[in-house]
Amino acid sequence: MVPLTANNNRHWTLCENTYHQRTCLNLLTIPTKLVCGSVLNPVAQAIVHHLSNELPNSKQYTIPGASHFLVTSHTIECLVIDQ
Repeated sequence: MVPLTANNNRHWTLCENTYHQRTCLNLLTIPTKLVCGSVLNPVAQAIVHHLSNELPNSKQYTIPGASHFLVTSHTIECLVIDQ
């Protein structure tokens, strides 16, 4: 994990310094898939749920048994969502 720390910190810094008004989310019309795992941290699940209410053209999906690294642990399920 040590080699990845600097990059991970950079991502957190980007997230902390990005500010968008709620109205910007409400105006985003691009189709958006919000995907999370059923065993994902409850706070992250709440964020996905909140975004699904704010983004007008979004669909929320939950992959059973998946957590944070669902694209590596549940690759096939991620690929076939909504097909």
